[in-house]
Amino acid sequence: MKELTRYCVYGLALLLIALPAAIALAFIGVFGVNVLYADDWALVPLVQKSYSATLTFADLFRGHNEHRIVFPRIITLVLAHLTHYDTVALMLASWTLAFLVLVMIFGSYRRQHGMAASAMVKFIPIAWMIFSLRQYEGLLWAFEVQIYLCVAGFVGSLYLMGKKSAWMFLWAVCCALISTFSFSVGLLTWPIGLLFMLRSPTGGRSAKAVIWVVVAVAVTILYLYDLRVVSDTSRLSFALRNPLMALTFLVMSIGSPLAFVKGSAIGFGAALSVLAIISLVLTFRSRDRENTMWMAFILFALGSSLFFMVGRVHYGLWAALASRYVPFTLLGVVGIYGAILSRYEQAQEPIAKQRFAILYGAAVSAMFIGIVCGYASGIARGKEITEMRQSMASLLIHYRDATDESLEPILFDVSKVREGAEILEKNQLNVFYANTIR
Repeated sequence: MKELTRYCVYGLALLLIALPAAIALAFIGVFGVNVLYADDWALVPLVQKSYSATLTFADLFRGHNEHRIVFPRIITLVLAHLTHYDTVALMLASWTLAFLVLVMIFGSYRRQHGMAASAMVKFIPIAWMIFSLRQYEGLLWAFEVQIYLCVAGFVGSLYLMGKKSAWMFLWAVCCALISTFSFSVGLLTWPIGLLFMLRSPTGGRSAKAVIWVVVAVAVTILYLYDLRVVSDTSRLSFALRNPLMALTFLVMSIGSPLAFVKGSAIGFGAALSVLAIISLVLTFRSRDRENTMWMAFILFALGSSLFFMVGRVHYGLWAALASRYVPFTLLGVVGIYGAILSRYEQAQEPIAKQRFAILYGAAVSAMFIGIVCGYASGIARGKEITEMRQSMASLLIHYRDATDESLEPILFDVSKVREGAEILEKNQLNVFYANTIR
């Protein structure tokens, strides 16, 4: 009977681990609309060049704001040719990358905790966090494949560095390159990756560390070369002139994976900040290097929030809650949970066990509240986005007869919409392929 119960628990745990991925996939299937929106239009000229065989590497490497989105552009162009630029295909690509992130985290988790039924049960919150519908905007916006590529590249780099093979290290470098040239936050992969390498159980051989640092310096120089962006000094000066607003933005960004509104984001952000500091201190003081991956996740999320604070605080505090950045910051929640779980299971003394049990309970409770709210609100926002995008698709199909004012919701620069629509119509792409809305 005990054996049967164990198998039932094991099977139920695996089902609950897989369920959030299935829900996210269904979310895209139900609410995803095949229409270009906002920054998607910046890629239409590249699609045209790819069809006319005039595309160059310079076109792929050119900066987009403060980002070098080389790999997202490549994926977009490939899928544009394969699917007639169906943006839902790019949403599915984002889901696939999120699933790969979950698989890699599970692989690292398994090395540390094993495959017992109890270990599977404790992995369930991580799976639900990775596919939280708090990231509804990223899942329903084709352009956001860049963010999932960046996160997958970062996690993949750590996962491969955790293996002893020299070939795996080279692939880890490749993943770091993908992360860097997908979104600016990917630059954090290099310093965090070095720290991970030096503290990981596989050890940080000096040759690997030197190679990593040399590549990191070269990549950073290449990344910054001739990168034309809106003055970051003015953005930084705004943050320095408004320290309270900047700090509030930072805390809200940290709490954004678990909250939708300012008050709860500040509360969750403050709590997560305290738990993050505790987790980092415990990890650095611990001789057990298996926890290094969780530490890396926390540092990546905190660094991402700092990036967003400097680059977005001048827009207002609402920008801290932007759903599209949640795939970055949710890694911090996962890292905190993983670090506290590890310390709880390793604790031997009753008092220490009790203290870590309290921290573990706090982490699980915060995740549970955030996940439930994320799914409920995410579905509501998904319905709103679907209605809005379907309206955009209808306008786009009839763009020749539409007024400039009616086209503004698609992109504020209506001239780019009309120019891009002509390209799409000429090549029978997106909504102009079979003239259907879906």
